[in-house]
Amino acid sequence: MTLTIHNLDIMWQYLVKSRAGCCCEMCGDGTNGLHAAHIIGRGAMWTRWRLRNGLALCPACHVDSKIKAWLIATDFRRWLWVVKERQKVHRGRVDLNRWYRYLLRKEAA
Repeated sequence: MTLTIHNLDIMWQYLVKSRAGCCCEMCGDGTNGLHAAHIIGRGAMWTRWRLRNGLALCPACHVDSKIKAWLIATDFRRWLWVVKERQKVHRGRVDLNRWYRYLLRKEAA
């Protein structure tokens, strides 16, 4: 098998879905067509095939606003990784302290 972008995408999708046990990581549904979703879009080649950048999601959960809220609530370290990776592109315009303060306010409420 030749390593093309298409073949790497297929392998990445398989690994992301397998890691999740072929169920949606947000709601646990395993009956709907499962998507291997990128947290940081596929256009960012430096994170395109990193497993940490993938979530197995059902079509109902594959909505950006739901993904962001779920990541912040359940896996804040992973969300910080996403913010740090995005900073590489935006040259530091994202304030990590702002996200940390947001989490602290959310836990206090």
